[in-house]
Amino acid sequence: MNSKNWCKKHLIQIKQRAGARYAPELNVNLPISEIFDAISRSEKFYTTIRINYGELLRQFRHISTKYVKGELQKSYDQIKKEIDSLFKLIENIKVYNTNKIPWDKINKEAKTLLDNLREFASKLREEKDQVKNIKTTAKKDGSYQQSPSEKLNSDQALELISKVIDYYRNNAKGKERIGNMLDRIGIDTLKAAVCS
Repeated sequence: MNSKNWCKKHLIQIKQRAGARYAPELNVNLPISEIFDAISRSEKFYTTIRINYGELLRQFRHISTKYVKGELQKSYDQIKKEIDSLFKLIENIKVYNTNKIPWDKINKEAKTLLDNLREFASKLREEKDQVKNIKTTAKKDGSYQQSPSEKLNSDQALELISKVIDYYRNNAKGKERIGNMLDRIGIDTLKAAVCS
């Protein structure tokens, strides 16, 4: 028997013995397959890069751009620069080419960014805790000063919310989020408009 016929016959026998356990429906994705996709720069690799890149862009848009405290603003500005730098590196991957992908640089910048984001989040939590403590700081008689929203009954609160929504509808630009509108116009402008 020649070797070509033997190989063909042997392969048929092996497939029959294996049965349905090697059907595509039973395929298990393994992390190493992602490495092979990256090495071969397959369509799946580029799709994954585009999906993750888009998600990173969407998530960053949820972060406020202006902070009252200079330290927070400085941290935000640094993070913005790092994200822009990382985006430039990732954008090069989106293009179908055979240039070397700078994984070491991407990993280094991503690690630095992650460390700075954690530090920024910690500062924001501290700021939030300080704001909470301001509200509950006791007076000499043991009571505390109420925030303006605590002085409202439910009807007044609903009326105030309605005014804020109306102001937002009339003054937001396109699909601008309310937080971005407040960054643009300032909280005092909103207070003057709805509290009159």
